[in-house]
Amino acid sequence: MTAHEVPDDSVLDRDPLAARLARIQDPPVPAALVARIAARAHARPAAPAGPPLAGTRGIRRPGGWTAALVAAVLAVTVAITATTTPLHTYVSDLLTQMGLQPASHDLAVVSGDGQRIRVTSGLDDGWTVILGIRAEPGVWRESSREWVIRVLTVTDATGRLLENQGWQGNETDGGDEVLAFFRRPPGGAPAGSPLTLHVQPGGDGVADSRPGWTLRFTVTASPEPRTVTAPAPGRVGDVDIAFTEVRASDRYVVIVVDAVGGDEVAIMQTVGPTQLVDPAGRHVPNMHGAGRPLERTPSGLHDHEELYWPRQGSGTYRVIVGPRDGKHLERTFVVP
Repeated sequence: MTAHEVPDDSVLDRDPLAARLARIQDPPVPAALVARIAARAHARPAAPAGPPLAGTRGIRRPGGWTAALVAAVLAVTVAITATTTPLHTYVSDLLTQMGLQPASHDLAVVSGDGQRIRVTSGLDDGWTVILGIRAEPGVWRESSREWVIRVLTVTDATGRLLENQGWQGNETDGGDEVLAFFRRPPGGAPAGSPLTLHVQPGGDGVADSRPGWTLRFTVTASPEPRTVTAPAPGRVGDVDIAFTEVRASDRYVVIVVDAVGGDEVAIMQTVGPTQLVDPAGRHVPNMHGAGRPLERTPSGLHDHEELYWPRQGSGTYRVIVGPRDGKHLERTFVVP
């Protein structure tokens, strides 16, 4: 679930925060709320309990709870209840901004078990594979808390599994819509070679025993994203921030942020609200964030996040790490 319509400081528009929530076990708020945030879940009645939905990364147990972490989760609750703009166009808007929609034809379609699964569009630049997927009618079985799209897997032409970096989705007219991200393995098949997608339904805990749906297709290869000069590092409070890599394709911009600090809550509240401003001074809606579990190093806790936004032309972009109404770090970089 994502709310890019909320102005610049929307917590729902910061995928790293959702990623962090997805790694927290036994949160002090309803599990269904965390699940909806962490998985960009469908805008449907929330289940009373259960782990995050599909699209999340691994759950990890932090060292302990603090009032600040509770406040961060409750802030997301406020943002959800305060949002009045419909969310059903979010994935469509992102696909449109990347030039992937409208598509002239589906890349693949399969039907079965009362569902029609479509791969509506895609991008394959040899580094990242991004897919637009629809499930129609995309019925969610509330009685058993089952979702049509629970697990997504993609293999390349050699049978090697692509790294699943997660997905975000929303309910839309006639079904469910998903934007999914995968990383081609080093040494695997090249961009533009055939892909096989498997969509597995399931419930709260795991994928269920139904066979699911398999689709085979090819996405036209596009150039790999170019590396651009990354901004200088900085510090927000007690958290050190380094921009270890910035890449730009003709469709998206990705910033790799490495944060080191002594406290997980401080890191979450710093990296979580990261936002991007385009050359025209406009807020860029968050597209995706892929993170890793925090690692303890001699310098402190280390957080690694890959943050994606739709590209908004060439020029000078501004990245803001930290809440705008508090301590934050602002840096610029140029996309040629």
